[in-house]
Amino acid sequence: MVERRVHGVPPSDEFLRLRRTLEVPTPTPTPMPSPLTQLGDERWSFRVWAARLPVAREVVVEPTTEMPEPGSEWIRPTRPASRRDVILYLHGGGFRVGSPATARSITSHLAVASGLEIASAAYPLAPEATMDEMVASVTRSYRALRTLRPDARVVLAGDSAGGYLALALLDQLALQGEPRPAAVVLFCPLTTLDARADERREVRDPMLSEAMLTSVRRDVRRPRRLGQARPGAPALLPPWPGRAVPRRTAATVGAASLSGVPLLVQYGGHELLASSIEAFAEQAPDHAPVVVEEWRHAFHVWQLFAGLLPESDAAIASASAFLRDALG
Repeated sequence: MVERRVHGVPPSDEFLRLRRTLEVPTPTPTPMPSPLTQLGDERWSFRVWAARLPVAREVVVEPTTEMPEPGSEWIRPTRPASRRDVILYLHGGGFRVGSPATARSITSHLAVASGLEIASAAYPLAPEATMDEMVASVTRSYRALRTLRPDARVVLAGDSAGGYLALALLDQLALQGEPRPAAVVLFCPLTTLDARADERREVRDPMLSEAMLTSVRRDVRRPRRLGQARPGAPALLPPWPGRAVPRRTAATVGAASLSGVPLLVQYGGHELLASSIEAFAEQAPDHAPVVVEEWRHAFHVWQLFAGLLPESDAAIASASAFLRDALG
């Protein structure tokens, strides 16, 4: 059953000021450049931008080699509510940019608000890696975390592109018959690689553009057979013992694999992905406990501004309350 919640409180002064800062007029959208020198500049710029966002003080950030991909890290609250349960977090960035470090404004505040440790997993990025390789990587991270914490209840969470990977991971777990997470939290998830701005809605999203969606469609849809891998990459996902061979990642991730898994989806009423997220929620099976929160005045992944905006803090607090209810 889908429970819908609408947060329509007028935006705060801080929110309006930040939105004006983010809203820089742009020319007609064109595809983002793909040469690796320019891609490197994109990644560097995003790292610098994200480093200016506040990290909660009540956490310890520790790099880890316990997860499969370099760059993964632990976010540990100094006052944990549970020393057993844990969140696996998948960062956003359009599959092209981003890392666990660029998601710390979300992961640190979520760790403090929920009282749960967070394993923030790195994964290979496009265009160097295919979507199948990304899904294989996050599935390995999920398996590694379950091995590290065999008695833990694992929560799966992610924002934007990381939300898509979380849903694709759920699909693989259902196919393989593996244990699924205890709950799922998605912040403004991408639910289809064919996402486009909805022409029926007058939306100006300062955090996401049609040009960025064009780059997603181009860079992660390159044809490559499942058995091929980028040079130096680990082998693609092996099947769980006695289970089916992993299938290619679908362009659109559905809600069928959510059966019985508590899910929270937050999205902004002023973001380009609003229509596709609403369509995804409509597919949720009746026996899946799904909560969909529309924050009417928010833009794409406003949760990144936790510690700066009351709306972002409130969203993180709502997600944490959902997890307390889901985990009991």
